[in-house]
Amino acid sequence: MVTATLALWLIIQEPKCQDALMNYIPRLLVALLFQVSMSTEQVPEEVNSFWRGCLEQHRLPTQPNRFLVQTIKALLCHLPWEDIWMARKRRLAWDPLVNSDTHHYAVGLHVREMRRQLIPSHSPLAIHLLGLLSTEDPRWELPALEFLVEPQLPGTVPAPCAAAWAQPWAALGSCCPGTPSLLSAFQVLDYLDARRCHSSVEQILSRHLQSQCPERRRLALRGRMVLWMDLSMAQSICSLSQHLLELLPDEDGELVVMTLSVFVNMLRDKDMQAFISTAPKLAEALRPLFDNLSSFYFFQTVMEVLVEGGTRPLEMQMHQTLVLWFFLHYDEHQCVAEVPTIVRSMHQCLTSHMAPGITMHTNICRLAEAHPRDVVMTLLRCAPECDRAAAMMWRSIGSSARAVEKVLPVLLQVMEDWPVHGMPTSDGDNRDVFAVTATLALWLIIQEPKCQDALMNYVPRLLGALLFQVSMSTGQVPEEVNSFWRGCLEQHRLPTQPNRFLVQTIKALLCRLQWDNEVVSVERRCGWDTLLCADTQHYAVGLLAREMRHVLVPFYSPMAIHLLGLLSTEHPRWELPALAFLVEVLDFLDGSKCRDRVLPILSRNLQSQCPERQRLALRGLLVLAVDPSMAKSICSLSQHLLELLRDADGELVVMTLSVFESVLRDEDIRAFIFTAPKLAEALRTLFDHDNTHVQLLSIRLFREVMEVLAEEGTQLLETQVHQSLVPLFIHGHDENQCVAEASREVLLCAARFLKRRDLEKLLRKEQHFKFCDCLMDKDVSRRAEHLHQALPYLQSPQQPLREAAVRFMGIAAWHMQDLQLLMRAFEAISQDDCPSYCTMRTEFLSAFRRAVTK
Repeated sequence: MVTATLALWLIIQEPKCQDALMNYIPRLLVALLFQVSMSTEQVPEEVNSFWRGCLEQHRLPTQPNRFLVQTIKALLCHLPWEDIWMARKRRLAWDPLVNSDTHHYAVGLHVREMRRQLIPSHSPLAIHLLGLLSTEDPRWELPALEFLVEPQLPGTVPAPCAAAWAQPWAALGSCCPGTPSLLSAFQVLDYLDARRCHSSVEQILSRHLQSQCPERRRLALRGRMVLWMDLSMAQSICSLSQHLLELLPDEDGELVVMTLSVFVNMLRDKDMQAFISTAPKLAEALRPLFDNLSSFYFFQTVMEVLVEGGTRPLEMQMHQTLVLWFFLHYDEHQCVAEVPTIVRSMHQCLTSHMAPGITMHTNICRLAEAHPRDVVMTLLRCAPECDRAAAMMWRSIGSSARAVEKVLPVLLQVMEDWPVHGMPTSDGDNRDVFAVTATLALWLIIQEPKCQDALMNYVPRLLGALLFQVSMSTGQVPEEVNSFWRGCLEQHRLPTQPNRFLVQTIKALLCRLQWDNEVVSVERRCGWDTLLCADTQHYAVGLLAREMRHVLVPFYSPMAIHLLGLLSTEHPRWELPALAFLVEVLDFLDGSKCRDRVLPILSRNLQSQCPERQRLALRGLLVLAVDPSMAKSICSLSQHLLELLRDADGELVVMTLSVFESVLRDEDIRAFIFTAPKLAEALRTLFDHDNTHVQLLSIRLFREVMEVLAEEGTQLLETQVHQSLVPLFIHGHDENQCVAEASREVLLCAARFLKRRDLEKLLRKEQHFKFCDCLMDKDVSRRAEHLHQALPYLQSPQQPLREAAVRFMGIAAWHMQDLQLLMRAFEAISQDDCPSYCTMRTEFLSAFRRAVTK
């Protein structure tokens, strides 16, 4: 089979074949579409084996079905019908064609796009399709039926046919307001002579009418719509009444409306005898459908027909409609307690695919404005998965800025509570509602352009609630939420995971607010994917806040206050991401007014065992430290900050040092004086840190501490400064030039702080080893301490530091006459394989002899 198609594909390449192809276009199209369907399902191994051989001969797609689609494209372009090819591409119709679940939909779409070009071929095409469908076991039944009954443009049908077609739908429109109009729909089937093909068509449509497949039944009903143009067909259709009545209780509202339309066409026939026998059963079947206004009007029409026929069997059923009529005409302001009932009634009226009229739309909006809590909570409870009727109601609300303004606070209350929220309505209903149900409603509202201004007023809370839900749904989601979400997937084309839908809603919200550039910017930095991972979520929240900084400026202050409220609870549920967002907007807060709320949050996270919380708390303190008035408040956290200086995370230590550095800029440092000695002691241990940035910051900060306290007196810091001399001297020989220069500068400041002009003079002349000699000669009480401070540097990975330590120890030992220390230093030199140590050994032995003979 596919061999012939390969041959056809080669023939199509030749320009002269166009006229011949046009003569066979019906069969060619049907044959190619049939092959696509067959090759999309389970393909026999011999076909696959054959196709692999073809791939070696031609540059073809790896799958036969994609080659067949390519052949259809080539055929359309060669005729030439390139505009059809482009129209299908725009509607993404080619990919569904190679999917077995959507193949028949794609076939219908293809027929619609080709309706004008196929007009001359409709009659032979319909006959060919009838032949395929009349076989005992049709192999391509559903797509062929779709092709046969696919609607065409009214302009493509002869005027007499169009006029005949319009009459029944005008009748349906008069008796069923709100029913979708099919006035402009015509099918390939319309081009058949119904009398000649009656038997074949009836047999095919009857078989599909009794099928368990909703699509087959729907197509069969659409086929019958064509036959209704012939009034003589009414009696034949009546013979199928039992099958039609069985469709009225169906859950598919579209099927029910189409079935009702069949009965409406029966009413056009002047000979009503065949219908009268069916009427009682029809009336009984209509009664459960009274929630739909279409069924009311149709019921009225049936009554009028039967009254004319002398029968009145529907009197009892008519009485049963009074209750629903009462609610349909109810004034929502008369009794608040009845509002939930009205909302449920409206939802039921729309359930049968009845389009909301202007009156219904107005009533929904008026009710939402007057009673937002009852409307929102009732609708969320009666349609948690947001079926088609509920979706229409939410969109009606979304189309009214005033209604949106009223319902958003209620939706936000539900969204901000995870996983469920309970809020009573006026009728006492207090059942829990899933938080994500409210988000689904919000998503539908966002689709309406008129809601933009109302959304803008709630941006801080909306963003906070959506990001909170993303966080909660990314972790361990309760099974009942997952089960609920699986039900939602059946109603809407949504992502399989709730958190992906929530991210999609955030994007929709930002785009509705015309912040598309920010959405793209976050996408470029992979921020949306990062938001879906629990470990990186706080990074993504911070990125989102930064990328939206310029558009969110008017909202940052209320946003920060809202986040402060969330983080100030006893057990915040969304602490890390909320803290990440707060840090980005903290500079928009008045620190003097909010310090009592901000500092406890930062203090709590500063003491956390989580490095990310500590890091964010430090970033928050850095923002606050810009305000000089906050220095005293930050000093109250000194003990926690000092503990972080011992952390192994270099970045954390750098941020902590930066906080202290910012505090020292304040002119009034009285609150800092008591912290200074402990800070200086902690800084001294950081001189040897592995992180160069930590070394530089700690050395420079040590200098600032000395300069600040010099005015207050040197006694508080004298011990720590003495203990810093040897480390600073040795690091003055560091391989890193920045560290070396900073160490020498701070060493000079230390000498000045201690008022040791002799040491200061030697340092200025860069006589470093005379500095050592002078230090050990005059600082007798601290000789042992200085010597022990130099010992660890014998194990330093840096050669210059080891050399400086050895020389210092040689000088120190000479002054102390401690041969054991000299031997330890000599041993360290002997074990070091550095060539430059030969000279040092000589110098060291010389120092050793002086010590012995001293």
